[in-house]
Amino acid sequence: MVTPTMNTVMKMLESLPESQQKQVAKRLRGYIADLQDEQKWDRSFTKTQTGLAAAAKRARKEIAEGKATTGIQPAMKSLALPSFWEAYEALDKSAKRRARNWQRRK
Repeated sequence: MVTPTMNTVMKMLESLPESQQKQVAKRLRGYIADLQDEQKWDRSFTKTQTGLAAAAKRARKEIAEGKATTGIQPAMKSLALPSFWEAYEALDKSAKRRARNWQRRK
């Protein structure tokens, strides 16, 4: 189906030399491919929304009931940072010497 808009575009194209018509056609093909890809993504996204919303609702309920965590809490509990002195004792002698010299310069 040729619309009035398409007729206008075709007349504009006809006024150009053939080499420029080819350039415009190449760009239009790329633009149309991008639009089709976006439409495909939108359709796919729309199909998954109901399932994603239900999964999010279940996850919030399980977290509220204490049956699940957000994944942050366990990671934070297992994160054990050494104290300054534990870290210092783990250094080799040359590193300790450099640390003392650096501290003296301050």
